Amino acid sequence: MAPRPLKSNRPSALANRRFRWLVLLLAGVPLAANYAWWTAVGPALLRPSFGDQSFVFAAATAIRSGGDPYAWIAGGYTYGKPVYIYPPLWAWLQQPLVPLGNEAAALALLALLQLCLVLFLFLVYRALDPVDPQEIVLGVIMAISFVPVFANLWSDQVNLVVLALSGLLLVAHIRGDGWWGGAAYGVAMALKPLQPGVGLLLAWGRRTRMLIAAVVAGVLVSLLPGPHLLYLYLTRVFGSAAAATGYRDNAAPAGFLVRLLHPASFYDGSAPADLLVRVLYGVVVLTVVGVTWWRLGWRPRVRPLGRALEVGVAVAASPLLLGIAHTFHLVLLLLPILVLLHGGFARSDRLALTAAVGGWLLVGPVHSAMLSLVSYGFNNDLVLRVWNESQLAGIVVLWLGCLHGLGERGSELDRHAVSGGLHLDPGRLGEARR
Repeated sequence: MAPRPLKSNRPSALANRRFRWLVLLLAGVPLAANYAWWTAVGPALLRPSFGDQSFVFAAATAIRSGGDPYAWIAGGYTYGKPVYIYPPLWAWLQQPLVPLGNEAAALALLALLQLCLVLFLFLVYRALDPVDPQEIVLGVIMAISFVPVFANLWSDQVNLVVLALSGLLLVAHIRGDGWWGGAAYGVAMALKPLQPGVGLLLAWGRRTRMLIAAVVAGVLVSLLPGPHLLYLYLTRVFGSAAAATGYRDNAAPAGFLVRLLHPASFYDGSAPADLLVRVLYGVVVLTVVGVTWWRLGWRPRVRPLGRALEVGVAVAASPLLLGIAHTFHLVLLLLPILVLLHGGFARSDRLALTAAVGGWLLVGPVHSAMLSLVSYGFNNDLVLRVWNESQLAGIVVLWLGCLHGLGERGSELDRHAVSGGLHLDPGRLGEARR
């Protein structure tokens, strides 16, 4: 399908295709070089500290020797405590790396996470059927310069594995509710339970095969490290690790409410057991769930972009439902960002493009700029408190952008769906509806 220029009432430099290629080239080359240095060449040469990986390595070592990976949390968990707080599956999977030593294991994981990012991009663009090569180039540039991507790679976080599994879910969802997409989601939740919104989508949309596969796969892989380790995680870690801390790195609405009612938590990371916070948090959750449910409607959409937006809004809504959503977790927002970017190209929709770029800026560069100023000694409390909420604002922008896209109708979407390479079974998916 030939790409269509964005509609405008006056001439724009970006309407010139060659100029757009020049802009992408000037932005892409230095950003790609920066990405390669900080996430591949630099770590291999300089062997830096990999942050949280040391905790994961210690947990993997404990599991390998038959010990307790959560022994350091026997007295309860406090936010920011340097211990392993994830489900046992991630540490259990790293047992083969233990003989390599912490540093070599961290470098091996870094390579794996790089492959996960590549796999995610491949799956997304395999699913979306891009209308223009420039869409792919811009999406890759935004991915490799997304601040949460760097944060996860520097700390060898599992979230990039979850991101790749989310790409597999997107492909399965667009191609007709394949059970294997549900299984991928179940494994992702077993690694780290970050996407409750997707589970609600599968339940609301009556994706029965995907939902059953998710439950079965999630339970089976969670039991692989041993039922006793899963029990320890659920009883000793899960509740306290999911508490709504008010520390400034928590972008979830629950964190904002704690900071608002308990200002000191902005710095000390406390999670007060405040009834008012819990009530207000419950109101936020019910509002997000209710609005998302209303916008999704009762019948699943048929056309590829509509179905991609369904997954996008479920992923974007998830941080709004959690007690904790920090920079590491927000890497999953790459999925709604790229879906909105595709919607902007496919529909010539400036609002979708604005939401994609705006969410990307607020979650990444805008918040990162605040952290940079803090490192240089900037300490204006009021400015920092307002500026810090840029990540929450970015999440809301992406959620609202996907909600808007779900309600869009037009012949442009119909033509793109007909000309695209993905073929759905209307008998299984219900009536055509965006």
